[in-house]
Amino acid sequence: MRPRAGAIETAAVLEEAVARLRQADPGLRAVILFGSAAWAKQMARDLDLLILTEGQPEESILHGLLADLPLPVDLVIPRVGEPLGRLAPAIRAGRLICGDPRILDEALSGVPVPSPEEVWRTLAAAEDYARLAQEATSPLRRDRHYRTAFNTLFEAARLAVMIYLGTDEERWEHLSRALPPELAEIFRRLIRHLHIRFWYEGDYPREQSSESFCLWKEEVQRFIERLLSR
Repeated sequence: MRPRAGAIETAAVLEEAVARLRQADPGLRAVILFGSAAWAKQMARDLDLLILTEGQPEESILHGLLADLPLPVDLVIPRVGEPLGRLAPAIRAGRLICGDPRILDEALSGVPVPSPEEVWRTLAAAEDYARLAQEATSPLRRDRHYRTAFNTLFEAARLAVMIYLGTDEERWEHLSRALPPELAEIFRRLIRHLHIRFWYEGDYPREQSSESFCLWKEEVQRFIERLLSR
């Protein structure tokens, strides 16, 4: 059984992982840490790494090289020049660990600021996840769907903040600092509850999940409307 992430020195694991990857893939040009370990080390339960490479490494071999590390490592391995697609926002919010920053900038070039339509589609997706949770017969699936539903509410709010600020910055700590104090206070409340407590820690109101989701959705919708009306 793996030790808890809180007891692991993630920096040491990351350093070892990158060293092994660079040795195994001579074509490696950049390694980007994204996901929770990039912005909340104390909560990280695994490491998400994107590798930009000019080589053609065997993914199974690279994964195998990292299998014995004390913290799970998930790899995404596009070639240099390939579009990042839906991964782009997560990568933009990540951190370059090694390599040329220009390679990362090129990979992220052309990724637009979200549109209002994307915000409302994301809010609708949160409702879809909540509906799946209500219909689920498995407690595990119900839990997973509710956690995703709450976090998708947060994602809708984050997209609206990006539009309000006119930025492609994804990191919520940077976004909250850029907002006016009153809006920042609301956004930090959404971060603490929807993203960290409900989704990441799984500590949402289980006895009144449906009612709680509806209340949070109304709060997020009011916040979005306030941001997009300016």
